[in-house]
Amino acid sequence: MRNSLLIGLGLGGYVVAFMAAVAYVGARQRRGQSAPTPLQFKLLRGPGETRRRQVRAFEDRLIVYTLGAAFAPLLVAALLQAVLDAVGSDAGLRPGWHFALYLAAGIGTLVLSGGWYWRRLQENGNRHLDYLAERAVAEELNKLSSQGFRIFHDVPAETGERAFNLNHVAVGPTGVYAIETNTQRKSWARPGFEEHEVVFDGKRLIWPWGESETELIQIKAQARWLYAWIQQATGLTIPIRPILAIPGWSVLERDVNSIRVLPPKLLPPAVLAHPDRQLSDDQVDLIARQLEHRCRDITD
Repeated sequence: MRNSLLIGLGLGGYVVAFMAAVAYVGARQRRGQSAPTPLQFKLLRGPGETRRRQVRAFEDRLIVYTLGAAFAPLLVAALLQAVLDAVGSDAGLRPGWHFALYLAAGIGTLVLSGGWYWRRLQENGNRHLDYLAERAVAEELNKLSSQGFRIFHDVPAETGERAFNLNHVAVGPTGVYAIETNTQRKSWARPGFEEHEVVFDGKRLIWPWGESETELIQIKAQARWLYAWIQQATGLTIPIRPILAIPGWSVLERDVNSIRVLPPKLLPPAVLAHPDRQLSDDQVDLIARQLEHRCRDITD
């Protein structure tokens, strides 16, 4: 009994020590990657920069997550077995009950740790999908450069202590556009709905599985922030035109208000559709310089 207790505690201690060592090595590696480099300049943010960093951070921690999920059932079962060996005779438990509790703890922990690990993988998969979606929208927006537009991606922003980012900002002769990218994985569709189509009725998005206003509320809030920031940074009061881009879906606009909801390929025509010139070349340059200063912060 004493030997079983020592074995269980020793195994548990080994697992904890091993995980701590892996975490330490990973932290040292990340610290080395963030050390000063000979490149004494900063790059502009690319499309999906925030998502790219989140995906890379997850990949840096993946070995810790994997080992943690793999070792957790073994650790719990070993510690439980050690405790049962230590107190089993006093509690009047038969040896068969020891094994049953040991097995239940191992299987229960396996289910919980496996579910946790699967959710982390799904979350990272969704972040990677968002990154690809922002890249797809950026490719279409960059076509506006030949029409006098300046395009910025992943513009950092903040409201109080809350930090966020604007996926894309386009500045050109027809005005300033705040473009948010949003996409969803295709899933089941309700009767009467197309599984590949999202509908904008002027007030909400109607997905095949349900309705949502969150994306529209978000792009409105971002447009208000951009308006206030441009006014503060340049002294210009420029109305912001918000657009929600949805890659990979067929988009049907049943009503159009202050927000447009479009697939990426329709972004350039929508931006160029405004016939009146809203900004002079000097105003475009002034706003673009401020945005460039804000977005030029990439060193790794």
